[in-house]
Amino acid sequence: MSGAGYLEIAGGVVSEAFKVLTTTALGMMVLAAVLSGAAFAIAYEGVWWHGALAVVLTLVNVGVIGSILTVKRAILGGLARGVRDQNLGQKAALLVFKPDGPLGRVAERIPFVEAEQRLRSAVESVLGQKAQEKGFRASIARSIQARLLRSIEQVTLKRFHTDAAEHGGVALAQVGAEIGERVNQLVFDHVRGMANKLTAMMVLASSGIAVVVAIALRQLPG
Repeated sequence: MSGAGYLEIAGGVVSEAFKVLTTTALGMMVLAAVLSGAAFAIAYEGVWWHGALAVVLTLVNVGVIGSILTVKRAILGGLARGVRDQNLGQKAALLVFKPDGPLGRVAERIPFVEAEQRLRSAVESVLGQKAQEKGFRASIARSIQARLLRSIEQVTLKRFHTDAAEHGGVALAQVGAEIGERVNQLVFDHVRGMANKLTAMMVLASSGIAVVVAIALRQLPG
């Protein structure tokens, strides 16, 4: 895939990724304010510097975790929009399952291990084709495409497991056809689930750390 083709697949969703990035960042700012107030109330107990330190550590905690969450949600949000509105899943699946690639050369059923190896080889082959564009927007586009291809790899691998368990081997052509027909919905569901789990995990982690640190500071002598 040429550099232009790289952004042709993923570049159209970059604007959506920036929107998600902005809204997530704002949400984390609100969380930081709430957790800072809670941490101060827990740690204070008449000693002002306990409360102040709790606020500072909470802001650092939410800042670090929030930065990670913001970038990851931006990529996932942009990808979900592209899969839903621009048929990105099917476009990327055509690259992974192209006839002259590792998944397009076998007609008979093959062992699951071999199918898995061929799938990873096909995905790595597409990922290895570098885009020529530079800059932050191009970097976001490349991250979206990488996440898209990894999502296709994961939903395909799950289907390989099912096919191998039922028939003792994987029919690459048959699975490829099934994935091609349903790939947009499969990837959209996969990405949405990842975004929800990631958000819940990061928010709970940030909240838990803030409370634990505040409780620990309250135990310090004044």
